[in-house]
Amino acid sequence: EGHDKLTETTMSLVSIRVQGLDTFKELDLLNVVGNYTVRNLLKMERLTFFIELEATMMASSLSSSFIDASNAKPITEVFTIAFTANDIEIDFTILLALNEMTLGTIQLGSMLHTTNILPCLFSAIDKASFTGLALTVTDLVPPTMTGFLDRGIDQIMSSGATALFNMYEKAMIRAMPN
Repeated sequence: EGHDKLTETTMSLVSIRVQGLDTFKELDLLNVVGNYTVRNLLKMERLTFFIELEATMMASSLSSSFIDASNAKPITEVFTIAFTANDIEIDFTILLALNEMTLGTIQLGSMLHTTNILPCLFSAIDKASFTGLALTVTDLVPPTMTGFLDRGIDQIMSSGATALFNMYEKAMIRAMPN
């Protein structure tokens, strides 16, 4: 939410979709590296994220507002930001403390029902926490924005997003956990 002398704006997250979960190049899971600690490595060709947002804007209601449009109706836009990360490597370790008593009481028959596998296994976890995370991305594709009133506004917004991306891409990559 934002409110200044020009507008009062609310942004809401509508949905997030991820595409590219079928591009795994390597999947190396549950390698024991210490007591109760396992290392996992995932490598993917690409992941594309689609973030759908809803923005509602109306004239500012502040007494110091630049515009007096108290009777104006709010404008609502639903738009999508899409961006792609290429050559992704996620290397993480997890501390996983299992309750051996609970694990020993799980009946194998109940695990054969695919809907029961995860609940059965999760019931035996006493504590789980990430103890290490390294994320490597070779290339980030500039974001695109679509879904505005017309293609012209889509192009303007995408161009602005690309300009910001180009200015801050190196800083974003440096900020990634590694």
